[in-house]
Amino acid sequence: MKVTAAEKSAASRFDAWARTNIVAEIGRWNELRVRTRFDFDFDASRMEYCGENQTAPRFLFLVLSPPSEEEGSTSRQRRDSVRATWGGRLQKGNLVLFFVPQDQDAADDDDDDEEQRLHGDVVRVGDVAGSDPTEVEFRLLTAALGWANDHCEAVRFIAVASDSTFVNERRFMLLAKQEQYAANRMYGAMMRKMKPYRLVILYTECCTYRL
Repeated sequence: MKVTAAEKSAASRFDAWARTNIVAEIGRWNELRVRTRFDFDFDASRMEYCGENQTAPRFLFLVLSPPSEEEGSTSRQRRDSVRATWGGRLQKGNLVLFFVPQDQDAADDDDDDEEQRLHGDVVRVGDVAGSDPTEVEFRLLTAALGWANDHCEAVRFIAVASDSTFVNERRFMLLAKQEQYAANRMYGAMMRKMKPYRLVILYTECCTYRL
């Protein structure tokens, strides 16, 4: 597959961003540890779980909510839709958090502050802006997983979703019951009869990122 100049440029930008914000270290027991340098803005006192002296949630739903107006709705409207449906009806012990890029616009920041005071479930992430929507979402995903690693490392299960996704919590809980004695599992979309592709460049639908 031929790599275009635009894809090489996107890969270079993401590589520089990743090197700046993600650091791999060797721990005390020679284990690999990942440290992040993301700037997170969230109200820890409003978190029912994941805070200090709190019991970690069994299921943590990380909902990516980049600014966009897909299908005639804003990201705030989609977050409110999640809260009004599956996100507001979670079983006790499960938690949903929304990850949004920090806006440079003061008016947008004021709106985000009001939303945070009202709901307390928004984590704003700095330095994830980009010209390509897929690039922004990929950076936001990386940052969300970094937040979970730094602030909620005792959580049992993590699921990632977009703010336009309807989550069937019951199905997730059935999966949790099946996998309660398993460890280090990762689930996602699989391609039938496809072998792992382990070259330096990972291809996505519209962009190329260096790993």
